[in-house]
Amino acid sequence: PSHPPAHFKHYQAHHAALLSPGLPSSSTSGTRYPLHRYVSYTQLSHAHRTFVSNISHLVEPANYAQASQDPKWLAAMSSEIKALEDNRTWSLVPLPLGHRPIGCKWVYKIKYHSDGTIERYKARLVAKGFTQREGIDYKETFAPVAKLITVRCLLSIAAVRDWPLHQMDVQNAFLHGDLLEEVYMLPPLVIVDRGADDIGFQQSRADYSLFTLVRGNSITVILLYVDDMIITGNDEQEIQNLKQFLNGCFRIKDLGLLKYFLGVEVARSKDGISICQRKYTLDILEEAGLLGVKPTKVPMEPELVLTTTGSDALKEPAQYRRLIGKLIYLTITRPEITYAVNTLSQFMQEPKLHHLKAARHLLQYLKNAPGQGLLFSTTSQLSLVGYCDADWAKCPMTRRSVTGYCIFLGNSLVSWKSKKQVTVSRSSAEAEYRSMAAATCELTWLRYLLRDLRVPHSGPARLFCDNQAALHIAANRRGNSSIWNSYGRGRGRGRGRGRGRGRWHENQTNEHERTWDKSNVECYRCHRYGHYQYECPKSARKEEQSNYAKSEEVLLMAYIEEKNPKFDIWYLDSGCSNHMSGNKSLFSDLNEDFREQVKLGDNSSISVMGKGNIQVHIDENTVYKIANVFYVPTLKNNLISMGQLQENGHTIIIQAGCCQV
Repeated sequence: PSHPPAHFKHYQAHHAALLSPGLPSSSTSGTRYPLHRYVSYTQLSHAHRTFVSNISHLVEPANYAQASQDPKWLAAMSSEIKALEDNRTWSLVPLPLGHRPIGCKWVYKIKYHSDGTIERYKARLVAKGFTQREGIDYKETFAPVAKLITVRCLLSIAAVRDWPLHQMDVQNAFLHGDLLEEVYMLPPLVIVDRGADDIGFQQSRADYSLFTLVRGNSITVILLYVDDMIITGNDEQEIQNLKQFLNGCFRIKDLGLLKYFLGVEVARSKDGISICQRKYTLDILEEAGLLGVKPTKVPMEPELVLTTTGSDALKEPAQYRRLIGKLIYLTITRPEITYAVNTLSQFMQEPKLHHLKAARHLLQYLKNAPGQGLLFSTTSQLSLVGYCDADWAKCPMTRRSVTGYCIFLGNSLVSWKSKKQVTVSRSSAEAEYRSMAAATCELTWLRYLLRDLRVPHSGPARLFCDNQAALHIAANRRGNSSIWNSYGRGRGRGRGRGRGRGRWHENQTNEHERTWDKSNVECYRCHRYGHYQYECPKSARKEEQSNYAKSEEVLLMAYIEEKNPKFDIWYLDSGCSNHMSGNKSLFSDLNEDFREQVKLGDNSSISVMGKGNIQVHIDENTVYKIANVFYVPTLKNNLISMGQLQENGHTIIIQAGCCQV
């Protein structure tokens, strides 16, 4: 049954009894699928089993009515009110005419030590900020909330480098500043911490809630999530000094080693760091009344297509929205339910009965393994690898595609996403390419995050895609103009035009080595197969002949053919506005921050990726310096601008088929 028996209505039962292996819960002993068959604690160490048992016995109140019945929570609320009054957070005044006050609510949390014992009961009074409008009621917000991807990356690095993990909690946190607006509300609590800057910590540009302190070979890291923080690093003494400093600045509690953070259970062993949301999952099942339901093997039926029609609307849509909101938070340790939760979250505005049925099916899947989570291995390599895919026109209502990707830091999964694309893709290749673009953005951001954490990543991040057309588009930098216009991104010079499709060829001896097979590509110039137009030998012969000056004709480019040149070859070009080279190794100094676009004769443009100076070897004993040369990676030849030479005072003489500068 999906609901507990009727004779249990006068009792309040929780899943804590299941912590004793082999003892079924009183709330599920009469069901065909009791929960103790699917939850096992025998594999946990004695210390961690004790910790899980302690945090599972107690249930935090959901509202003020429940908390007011317990003297411990009444004392916690009194302590919070006193802290707010001591900080002069508000002034009690009559509400002026024409103003609307903002409501508030109590949030209750139990803080635990690393051994599972209770550190304190914490009550926070928070304002209902969702009733405010940006630009009218406020202009900026203050809340250091770390990205959960950053949390997973930090745990993965700590597992590999054997860093200790400590957790601290600020007893009362307030806005470090003045409110310029006049706001009428019940006592608010806005939180920010700016003390880290005072002792030399640098704020990360990738995640503003991450702070690092580097002194020689020592690194100390602080990760903030409102009033909870994780402290780690490779120097235990620096960590202790930081704790003493923070304790002197704020009323702060040391919770010991990291065990329970934001509802995530953290366990550490010689194999690595594992995280899961076992208690959170069981709480969801208990609230939904599905502790005794039959489990399923998959989170969502493969052929299920959800639409806005098909059944009656729910009488209480808030129940569905509350359930989906909890499932969204559960995805921080359960990547396999991300797609199902993303699909269900699209119907929160007007949920129907079949949407709730699909959500209950997902809960049945969660019962099969409530303690499933992630492992950050100690033997992992700290290099980024991504995998991306797309489901073309998956949404039956909008025909928009779904992007999906996952990114590993070595062997540890740290980032993933399943999200509907913002526009309609006209082909599966376009949908796959957009998925690659989204994964590339995430990989780029992760590289910045690793740099702030002092994790070197010298090589490129690898991204894998299973669509050959999307790979061809990514490799073909010129390609079809209509495709690039649909993406809204310009690309530089690359492969030339040709009819037909090439394909990647895998090397049988080395799986990482790939070559581009152009056997199906037809050249537009000579109509032969095996090469693009810019590679056409016929085109090269014509260009080679045009490089030689004839009598009474204007010379466009000077060229001296030499099969095995001993020195670098440069082409003198009268139509070139600036010196340009595509060989980065020729530059003696290069400013790679310089960016510019250069137009070609066919109205196409190429990107300039730097500007610098080049030393040209005229002969074995003579070296000439060419200043202000554009670095164009897609350029195959080195070009000397005649106009730029004349501006610098050089004289150019063309006579008898020879050019002299």
